[in-house]
Amino acid sequence: MTVIDDRAADELPSDPAELIASADHYNMPLGPDGTPYHYFTALRDAGETLPIAWSEPYGGAWAVLGYHETVEIMQQAHAFSNKGVTFPRYNTGEFELMLAGQDDPVHKNYRKLVAAPFSPAKTAEFSDALAKTTHDLIDEHIEEGEGDLASWIANEI
Repeated sequence: MTVIDDRAADELPSDPAELIASADHYNMPLGPDGTPYHYFTALRDAGETLPIAWSEPYGGAWAVLGYHETVEIMQQAHAFSNKGVTFPRYNTGEFELMLAGQDDPVHKNYRKLVAAPFSPAKTAEFSDALAKTTHDLIDEHIEEGEGDLASWIANEI
């Protein structure tokens, strides 16, 4: 996440429509803890009032914040496209590199290729080794009392 300006979570618009209209997933205001947690909480709460609303940044897009609305859209792939999702663009022509940017049947074919390693049975094969590695990585830094978990663990695993 790149923070372009110094907007703070306590400066968020209180009006749900204004908050969603200005929602910018590349430039999220950070709270006092240094994370966008409060921002996402405010967006989730705004979604209770406006489950679907227009967001202006980057040329505009529909923001779907309501759970039931999200489920309904996800079940209607024939009516809603993943094309143009806002992931970094690479010079790949019409081909979408990210699964999230693909529509069926291409999405389904690629998902089948990557699904097996993430199945419950396959991930269970690695759970003991992963738990041990995670504990070892934490133990290397535990005496510090605080730190960046992503740099300790995620980058290593």
